[in-house]
Amino acid sequence: MDRNYNDKEIISRILVGAKTRHDEALRYLYKTYYPFIRGFVIKNNGDEEGAADVFQEAIVVLYNKIKAETFRGDSTIKTFLYAIARNLWLKELRKHPRQVSDITDLDNFTDFEAEESDEIENEQKGQLLRESISQLGEACREILIDYYYAKYSMKEIMVKLGLGSEQSTKNKKYRCMQQLIKLCRQNGLNKD
Repeated sequence: MDRNYNDKEIISRILVGAKTRHDEALRYLYKTYYPFIRGFVIKNNGDEEGAADVFQEAIVVLYNKIKAETFRGDSTIKTFLYAIARNLWLKELRKHPRQVSDITDLDNFTDFEAEESDEIENEQKGQLLRESISQLGEACREILIDYYYAKYSMKEIMVKLGLGSEQSTKNKKYRCMQQLIKLCRQNGLNKD
């Protein structure tokens, strides 16, 4: 089994493959990703047996998610297995609090948490932006939504809102945008 599989091939083999294709995909996962999980567990007060148990549980979670078609693929299989194994190992360590020290993440997985926190931050910024837009007057809200989201032209917005000219529509859009920027700043959303 010298073949490398990408994530889509692994998912496909588990979803629709015959038993031999399942087994081949699972063997590939063990061969390719177990060393990373083993390294993490051993670096964090674990042993070979603990690493094997945690990896087995992570594989079961992945397998069940793929079979149930709930694996969204927001992260790679490698990152998903690492996150599951990490959480399982931390749970195991909490059972023995005297053994727990600071957790040492593997260098190539420290971006995982950064990506997760970026996602949360972006969602918070989106919420603040939506709140700021809702505080605009109806005409401003309509102009900005029509222009930036619905991709209407200035002429289409002018006709829709019954404004005098394209230039006056542009001026109104500019004033509305300035008002939105001010509201965003008041609501704690910095322009960056």
